[in-house]
Amino acid sequence: MVEGHIRGINRTERRAVIVTHDGREVAVQFGPQAHFEVADLATMGHRGGTLDDIGEGYLVQMEAYSRNEDGSCNCESLISMS
Repeated sequence: MVEGHIRGINRTERRAVIVTHDGREVAVQFGPQAHFEVADLATMGHRGGTLDDIGEGYLVQMEAYSRNEDGSCNCESLISMS
């Protein structure tokens, strides 16, 4: 699992960069089957979401399932905590 803040996001290419708490940058590719959950302030829990529901600066937890030749990770699921 990778936890950190989204530094940059490209929705067209379905890519993002997550900066971990120790300053490491992780490039992420979201495939068509990637699962998103976002914070639901009304219930103080989470609800299903899409790539459009996250943005720069959001605190997230990501489950990666493989690495690409360029060093980026393919994301299986991402939970937005902010």
